[in-house]
Amino acid sequence: MIIETNKDGEEIRLVLKGRLDSLSSDQLKNELLKCFMQGRSVIVDMESVEFISSAGLQALFVGQKAADSKNGKLLIINTNDAVADVFRVSGFYSILDVREG
Repeated sequence: MIIETNKDGEEIRLVLKGRLDSLSSDQLKNELLKCFMQGRSVIVDMESVEFISSAGLQALFVGQKAADSKNGKLLIINTNDAVADVFRVSGFYSILDVREG
């Protein structure tokens, strides 16, 4: 997975590319925790994520907990149909702020 980080004031945008699975979930989790040490608002752009596993969902959940602890916001945007289906089936739409692409 490739993660591009762009910071604009208090807002940080992570652009993900590739597969969000057990091999890349720790990378995302660490990046999210780092972002919430620097700011209170993180946008995760998943337009180029072709697959997400339960490990990927866990990494996003850790990011949501970090956001909550700082009274911050984690926003997931541009999910494709396959990734959106995983969020729907897993019930993560009730846990995360997800905006489909």
